[in-house]
Amino acid sequence: MDASNLIFSSLDGVLFDKMQTTLIRCPLGEAGNYTIPSGVTCLGEGAFWECSRLVSVTIPSSVTNIGPMAFANCSCLTGVYFKGNAPSLGDAGLVTASKATVYYRPNTTGWGKTFGGRPTAVWNPQAMINASSGVQAK
Repeated sequence: MDASNLIFSSLDGVLFDKMQTTLIRCPLGEAGNYTIPSGVTCLGEGAFWECSRLVSVTIPSSVTNIGPMAFANCSCLTGVYFKGNAPSLGDAGLVTASKATVYYRPNTTGWGKTFGGRPTAVWNPQAMINASSGVQAK
């Protein structure tokens, strides 16, 4: 993306609006784990549409809105990790990511047993770090 573009910008191949507050489109070839940059407030309609090699997405607390079909047909997506409160969610935002579990941090609000048609679970990043390093949590 040309830096002089007045409407769009790109960061590591992902398309954003110029101010990088809206993630417009993640490339279809994105694979593995993707962390949305802090400061992004909105995931646009179909932002991750058919990113079939994406396994997990970490969403910063700055995100307050997820557009319709944002994760449609993400067939390998198993975890969506939210650092903040539950954002507003457009139609079918997660429902077609049929393998995904939504993880949220303790002491955040707006979460139920499901979110966007997917099951939820508490995410404790420190416990994950401790488990992978062999350190016992207190």
